[in-house]
Amino acid sequence: MKTTIEQVKPFFEACQEGIYIADHNLVSLYVNKAYQRLTEMSPTELIGKKTTQLVEEGIISESVCKLVLESRSEKSILQKFKSGKLLLVTGTPLFDDQQQLKYIVVTARDVTELNRLKNELAETKKRSEMYLRELSNLKSQSIRNVEIIAESPEMKELLATACRIAQVDSPVLILGESGVGKEILAKFIHYSSPRQNKPLIKINCGAIPPQLLESELFGYEPGAFTDARRNGKPGMFELANQGTIFLDEIGELPLELQVKLLRVLQDFEVTRIGGTKPIRLNIRVITATNKPLDEMVKTQSFREDLYYRINVVPLHIPPLRKRKEDIFPLVRQTLEKLNKRYGKNKRFSLRALEQLENYQWPGNVRELQNIIERLFVMIDETVIDVQHLPFKQTQSTQQGTLKEQLEMVEKQIILTALEKHHTMRKAAQALGIDPSTLTRKCQKLKINWHILNN
Repeated sequence: MKTTIEQVKPFFEACQEGIYIADHNLVSLYVNKAYQRLTEMSPTELIGKKTTQLVEEGIISESVCKLVLESRSEKSILQKFKSGKLLLVTGTPLFDDQQQLKYIVVTARDVTELNRLKNELAETKKRSEMYLRELSNLKSQSIRNVEIIAESPEMKELLATACRIAQVDSPVLILGESGVGKEILAKFIHYSSPRQNKPLIKINCGAIPPQLLESELFGYEPGAFTDARRNGKPGMFELANQGTIFLDEIGELPLELQVKLLRVLQDFEVTRIGGTKPIRLNIRVITATNKPLDEMVKTQSFREDLYYRINVVPLHIPPLRKRKEDIFPLVRQTLEKLNKRYGKNKRFSLRALEQLENYQWPGNVRELQNIIERLFVMIDETVIDVQHLPFKQTQSTQQGTLKEQLEMVEKQIILTALEKHHTMRKAAQALGIDPSTLTRKCQKLKINWHILNN
């Protein structure tokens, strides 16, 4: 019997599954290395003991061998070991020529890791379903040309939050650097809200001279001042009634107007310049700024009471350099519009796209779109390449550790192969590696080949 096991032992040791063998008396005869690793137990703790004894000593929770012996058929159970490991074990009976039970061979698989992955998958599915619910009205409602790229986790979470707050009238303060898309997010909130069929009035507080801003915001009565219209003029707040008013660059608002704006937001009524009758308002107020209003409050250049009135729901749009997953889709979206408008078929090379991703984009989305349009107009070639870009390579292979420099060189070689051969299979063949190896390298080096070709 021992000789028989010894003869097949090399095959058992090469097996990745845990293997345990007991005889017809339920005595443990053999465990392979995989079984020892999975159970975190040594052979001395198992060999020579009956499986019923292992149960009594608390080494295993239940004996699958006993079930096989009683039923003379294959059985599977979840078996817990004293080490805390939970395994899926399957016992299979082996009979001799007289159909007498000789051995029971048990295979073991670790379900601890499977359970962890299962829980992670369930959590991911739950989160995905939440995002789908939050974003479902994006497809079902008329968003009226509001196009927001949201491939990065940060932007997906931001849009999910924006969808939620769109259903209520709480004031929203949109924060972010210049060019990140604050006005686009304001439009998204409005057109995702119950007010979507009502006016959306936008005013840039920094683009209108201070002496004209008050009349633009609040309107005026006939004869209120020199050069006033004979019939007077409604202000932006009146025009936005029943809808949404978006006050961009709110940090540019003069202090004297901040007091009047605060009164409007507190009472939800406005009085025209030169008028005496207040006009009731039913509006949603969204403000935006690229300035640190909290710091401006400390220096008394922005009123604290107004700050807390508009900062009920703050939404911060991260800069483009911190959401690189959005760069390729933004490039593709902008280029598709230009190609369609002018009947062209221009594209960026993979190496050029790589440089666009590595660039820090101080001007964010606005800068990206402007550069793409400039290149589209100025470059005659169909393929826009690295040498056409208006900025130098941002990552030098002369910087970083040896490993980082080697990875950069490897990345450039792969990009060149993909650019030349167009498909993963042909590029892998040219590089002398398997397509699966190339796929893994692309994932490791963050080469978004699938995104580029969608």
